[in-house]
Amino acid sequence: MYCPFCGHQETKVVDSRLAGDGYQTRRRRECIACGERFTTFESAELVLPKLIKRDESREPFNESKLRAGILVATEKRPISSESIEELISRIEIHHLQQTVALKFQSFRKKMNHESVTTKRTYV
Repeated sequence: MYCPFCGHQETKVVDSRLAGDGYQTRRRRECIACGERFTTFESAELVLPKLIKRDESREPFNESKLRAGILVATEKRPISSESIEELISRIEIHHLQQTVALKFQSFRKKMNHESVTTKRTYV
């Protein structure tokens, strides 16, 4: 983290706590060079998976396109907007869980492969 006062690259974290309903981390930092203190807010960047279209092209998940499609499909039906928002959030959560599961499977395969190649036999 660069110091905003002197531009030095090394800073140390003095205090860290949750902020923004637990979705952000607030950190008080101190510059090693000039001693100035400053606050940073960090949050996770969610990368949603790409969707595979009928023509095999891929495009990033777009919540607004999903919402517009659901609204058009349900415009003449008695469905509340709260139900539609809940559906969209469930779809997003499902996609995130699948992405995490795939990354975890890849990690496990890698770790199993490494543990197999590093096992030693003692006589």
